Amino acid sequence: MPFEDDPDRLKTSRRVLPLEVYRDFISQLSGRDALIAAILYFGGPSVSEVLGLQVSQIDFATNSIQFKDESIVYPHHVVKQLETSLQCKKPNELVFSSRSGEEVNRSRVFRNFKNASAKMAPPRDISPAILIESRMR
Repeated sequence: MPFEDDPDRLKTSRRVLPLEVYRDFISQLSGRDALIAAILYFGGPSVSEVLGLQVSQIDFATNSIQFKDESIVYPHHVVKQLETSLQCKKPNELVFSSRSGEEVNRSRVFRNFKNASAKMAPPRDISPAILIESRMR
């Protein structure tokens, strides 16, 4: 696919955090944390809503996620990754859970993002808030 026709590039062309930097960042994260980052970068309203997300809120047919106040359409590849990671989960289960089945701790996500940011060349300071703010400007 030509560079200019990349749907992610078109959707993120006005972002403060460029797509290349975002892609480098998620390459430093675990699969779970990379999906959390993708949901935030492409539209998630808040860290709390993303971490509290249940399988039943995802519509795989329309590539959308129903959050508290809005439904957000995501790139197909993000929803496909979610679908693959959720094969063994029931509709009422959390999308992102700890090993004990509980909601992922916000501080752990922040720490994992900070560690991934430090591994980038050059090191960055990317937090969940920066992913959210990136699309608001």
